[in-house]
Amino acid sequence: MSHVMTDSSNRFRNFAARLLEHEGALVEPVEPQGLEAMLPENLRRAIGAPEFLRLGFAAELPAGAERASLESDWLEKFGRLLDEHGRRLKFAASAAVPPLGHVERMVEELSDVLSFHNYAKPDDFEKHVVFLQQFRRPILCTEYMARGAGSTFQGILPIAKKYKVAAINWGLVAGKTQTYYPWDSWQHPYVDHQPPVWHHEVFHTDGKPYSEEEVAFIRQMTGR
Repeated sequence: MSHVMTDSSNRFRNFAARLLEHEGALVEPVEPQGLEAMLPENLRRAIGAPEFLRLGFAAELPAGAERASLESDWLEKFGRLLDEHGRRLKFAASAAVPPLGHVERMVEELSDVLSFHNYAKPDDFEKHVVFLQQFRRPILCTEYMARGAGSTFQGILPIAKKYKVAAINWGLVAGKTQTYYPWDSWQHPYVDHQPPVWHHEVFHTDGKPYSEEEVAFIRQMTGR
């Protein structure tokens, strides 16, 4: 029997390990290509599993392991732990996550937290987060929100909240840094008019919001 795992099975195993750990289980890898976990009582009830769980993800299973694959009922069981009926799980299992090289392994071993910048659209932001989750560290996005590039509060904050990622937007008040001007203002200065869409910043200098709708959305997302 082969020990080789497909990419999707490998991602499913990694995601299962992260999810079980997040829910309070003690998880250890077992060979060939499996994991074993000791589950707390609330997790056992949630997924209908015994206290000591062994799962296998390759063609050959570890001794005493249940087979876990994207076609098994484990996809549904893990989905019970997630919002939106497991759609987050299915996304993470199918996302294009490159294999970890030497540098990435060093990051995994030496980092306490991970921070990143992302000014792209929501689908790119979500893929970035899913990639970083494999390091099993708290994640902080320390720069985001560039309206002209498609990075908005309405597009990014729900994803950050879904994956429990801290998110700090660039800019607050339109001041001396003038970062409400878009990036192309280096080539095309806005000397006699405001840009049609502010790139960064949330408030005018008098405290008036650039967009009342944005501020209302931020309050809704943060509960403040």
